[in-house]
Amino acid sequence: MCTRSQLITYFDADGRRVAIVHQYLRRDGTLGASGLPDPKWLLHEGEVLIPEE
Repeated sequence: MCTRSQLITYFDADGRRVAIVHQYLRRDGTLGASGLPDPKWLLHEGEVLIPEE
């Protein structure tokens, strides 16, 4: 089916990394698995948050 595993990094307007998510992108452009990106790293009010496995 050609589903792609992607690691996406988000940046704010100043170019600072604010989030990293993992997602499965299907050939038709929809997201696989839960249908939502899976957060792996988030910067919130100066604190780095990493979800537990």
